Amino acid sequence: MDGDDRQLRPGHPRQAPPGHVRRGVRRRPRRGAGRRLQPDRRGHSHGRRVPGHGALVIRQWLPARRLVHRPLHGRRRPHAAAAHDGAARGRGGGPRHLVGSGLCGTGSHDYTVDGVLVPDERTFSAFGEGGVEGPLGNIPELSYSSIAFAHVALGIADGALAEVTTLATGKVPMFADATLAANPLFRHQLGEADAHLRAAAALLEATVASTWATAVDGEFAPEQLARARAAATWATKAAAEVVDTAYTAGGGTALYCSSPLQRRLRDAHAVTQHFALKGDTFTLAGAVLAGQDVDLSFL
Repeated sequence: MDGDDRQLRPGHPRQAPPGHVRRGVRRRPRRGAGRRLQPDRRGHSHGRRVPGHGALVIRQWLPARRLVHRPLHGRRRPHAAAAHDGAARGRGGGPRHLVGSGLCGTGSHDYTVDGVLVPDERTFSAFGEGGVEGPLGNIPELSYSSIAFAHVALGIADGALAEVTTLATGKVPMFADATLAANPLFRHQLGEADAHLRAAAALLEATVASTWATAVDGEFAPEQLARARAAATWATKAAAEVVDTAYTAGGGTALYCSSPLQRRLRDAHAVTQHFALKGDTFTLAGAVLAGQDVDLSFL
């Protein structure tokens, strides 16, 4: 995320093999009839038409999500599908570059797919039983994703502290008679930010260990998933605050596009914007811990 501002273009050498649907695991397509997210007027039942959107393009295959119209446990449920790039482009919209704050070095895109028939074997329930065999597939999607994104945020924050520390040893702020590193306030802020970062990393490391142990040999309790989601959300928030501290300490130097601190700032707050890490996660976790009736599929 903290790479340079050059965009990666479609056609990146990485590509998904046929059957690539989730988390880099190859699955062989199954033959036979399937369901569709939105039946067409002809009543075909051998696939899915997927108007959808996504944030990543891997050359030939386009991941997309949409809500199933058929209720499941009283709610509509997201399904994910993979459509071939050529077919999607032929139905209008193809990939477009995401123009926004953050993510400049990731090759992220947004796109729409309308009227493309996606075979049922290239779909899976995003919040249902995992399509991946083994421990990784036993971890609920949102718990897995939030923990992964939180680690990205911590890496960004760690880099921001390293960069502002290097800057402080040579930067003499305006009207100061010593380097930024000699400033007592900077020293205090740096020490506090470092402690916050290490605390967040320790919590996330413990969360990963317990989550993996259960995934290997056990069954997840709602309280464990609630704590995992809350830990990932808190760690991401803490990481963003650390980056804010580093950016502010950088002063006017951090404003320049050549400064890695401004890239760290944008990328850190790109992570906090993910729906799996929003503040409402604490509300959901608290409801579970308080023994309230909640929709556990969103853990």
